Amino acid sequence: MNYIADTLGIKVVAEQWDGATHLPFYLADGYTFQTVKLGDIQCLFIKPNGELNALPAVKKHLAKIAEQVNSPLVLELDALQARQRKALIAAHTPFVVNGNQLYLPFIGAVLQERYISHQEKRETLSPAAQLILFRYLYQGEREMYANGLAEMFGVSAMQITRAVKQLAALELMTTRKDGVQIVIAGTESGSALFDKAKQSLLNPVRKRFYTEKEILPPNLPFAGVSALAEYTPLNPPSVTTYAFYGKANELAGTYTLVDTDSQAEIEVWRYSPTLLPAKDNLPDPLSLWTTLTDDDARVEIAKDGLLAEVWGDK
Repeated sequence: MNYIADTLGIKVVAEQWDGATHLPFYLADGYTFQTVKLGDIQCLFIKPNGELNALPAVKKHLAKIAEQVNSPLVLELDALQARQRKALIAAHTPFVVNGNQLYLPFIGAVLQERYISHQEKRETLSPAAQLILFRYLYQGEREMYANGLAEMFGVSAMQITRAVKQLAALELMTTRKDGVQIVIAGTESGSALFDKAKQSLLNPVRKRFYTEKEILPPNLPFAGVSALAEYTPLNPPSVTTYAFYGKANELAGTYTLVDTDSQAEIEVWRYSPTLLPAKDNLPDPLSLWTTLTDDDARVEIAKDGLLAEVWGDK
């Protein structure tokens, strides 16, 4: 939201929208919603939990959501191809691409464009590619063998092959052969490689909701600011957050926080939060960092401290 505030010079206030419980499951599960106040105008930001659907499907989804909302709807995206941008503008569909461009005709905002010379490099890493990248960063060695990663991460060999190709295409890693084995190496080292990859990092969290503590599965790892407080001196939040890897409908939940004592926040992850080196019952620091989108200054300071710990021995 800082991008919008800086670009338009207005105050931007965002909070979670509790109306998703009244939507069909395919919408509630497919998007993340925030009520956003742009100056004096309130609107609903809608962020796809994954790739943006084809425009005809998006238009149908927005029309269904509009039945529940009287304020403008805005698509919030991490990346947007030129043809998608043109189609959305032609359909007069408001959108914001974080840190890159925006189209908000209902407030007369001018489209801002800051294209990267190779737009494809803004594509988001697949879960397997992100796991490989983070594993490489944690080991602190110049090279790493790709063989064995499929078993380590619980994915297919084909997924690892595609992930390695994606990392190479994004110029984050190079590959070579050692006999029949594939050897990968970062194009930068440590924090420099992480900084280079930032624009393509995947947020492992695809959905958040609240549930009763008494029905939580045992031994769920902490997540969000709760996990950050375990890694840093930051005070823990009033509502504990846990990471869950599985189908969202396996847990009963609501988008509304009613009781801070009896409820917990659940983050549904795209990959298991415990696959990479970490403290007990916590996600690994780099994966955790990518989930923390809070604009709170205390959280930002703690995030910097989290990365400093990671690079301390690298």
